[in-house]
Amino acid sequence: MYKFYVAIIRERLDSRIKEKTPFTKRIVKKLSLIILTAELVKKFLKINLNIDGITDLLLEIESEKGKDIDIGKQAFEYFLEVFNQYNKNFYYGSDECVPSTLWGKIVSNKEDGTKTVYILTKVFNEIMERGGFESPQTVLNNWRDKSLLDCEPKRLSKKKTLISGQGQARVYCINFPKSLFPDDTARKRPKKIVKTKISKLFEDDSEEKIS
Repeated sequence: MYKFYVAIIRERLDSRIKEKTPFTKRIVKKLSLIILTAELVKKFLKINLNIDGITDLLLEIESEKGKDIDIGKQAFEYFLEVFNQYNKNFYYGSDECVPSTLWGKIVSNKEDGTKTVYILTKVFNEIMERGGFESPQTVLNNWRDKSLLDCEPKRLSKKKTLISGQGQARVYCINFPKSLFPDDTARKRPKKIVKTKISKLFEDDSEEKIS
């Protein structure tokens, strides 16, 4: 009986979501349980709950979350493309040659194969704006929630030393999982595979964060 009512609610919710995404099925499943609980509370505890109002609010909240996830994913794909195109503008730390146009620094973790990109905040904001992302802060907040951004507790950036002896600069610390890079560093992953890997990073219950 329980599954029957859940199935009815899920069907009702699914019909109200016009733009389907890879997350729709998971969202509908989650919301159906919340709405069923509200209906049971209303029936058995005699509490006058506005089920339609609750449903509308939940769908609106999930819609906004979905937009942020999509923006974050698209921005990450775009940033990775720009990074691959202009990686010579980043200092690799061990190299003696400092780029004439310095955007930031790349730190590689040999233990787990991840990379952290320190990029000057001004440069990053300009990159996002050129890519059509009008709110870099929204993008960065999304990345922080996905453990793709290291930052100070009350800021989205950190102060880091890019070149020894030249003081610190305000940068965004962006984490690149090992899965985005092939074992053979001489070749690049096909674009389709990279997009699939990035999509997994932005799934709500994805276990693949920085690994």
